[in-house]
Amino acid sequence: MTLRRLHRLSALLLAAFIAMHLANHVAGFWGQESHRTIQQVLGSLYRHPVIEPFLLALITVQMATGLRMALPRLRHLIKRPNWQRAQIAAGLYLALFLAIHIGAVMAARFQGAETDLAFAATAFQAGGLWPLLFTAYYGLAVLALATHLAAAIAAKHPTGARLLLGAGFALSIALPLLLSGKVTPISIPPAQIAAFPLMP
Repeated sequence: MTLRRLHRLSALLLAAFIAMHLANHVAGFWGQESHRTIQQVLGSLYRHPVIEPFLLALITVQMATGLRMALPRLRHLIKRPNWQRAQIAAGLYLALFLAIHIGAVMAARFQGAETDLAFAATAFQAGGLWPLLFTAYYGLAVLALATHLAAAIAAKHPTGARLLLGAGFALSIALPLLLSGKVTPISIPPAQIAAFPLMP
């Protein structure tokens, strides 16, 4: 099996988890309790002792194959078509985001913290530059995911690619607004906010 096929196969297998994860966040627009309720239902599936290691393995395969294909292409990136450049750039950011995000979530769970909507939103109430940094962190992740997927289908389905990119752009704005508490109030334990180091 080629790297490209392995990359696409792992992406297809991850699609259900990604859809559930994003749907869980969208549920947050109806309130913190709605997000928690759906997370408990979905979490019983993707946190199952058999399924979770499989998901982590798929994500590792996705990152490894993506990086293996992308890095050699960086030398001639400027000469590539726009969609290919966008796909490579988005893929590299997604690899960085996943490494940080999964590491943070697993570390928090190891310490007994609940990785719910409040966990994701904590930095937005930490003061200083944290809200700005995490707006970019989450917003770019959503936009990169949409861009990476849109680029993969752009040649055969250009209209679908543009619609996907538009939806990703809208969610990349809406999600940080949700996490900042501007859509619905999010209750976060003060000690959790205080754990963030002070920043100007």
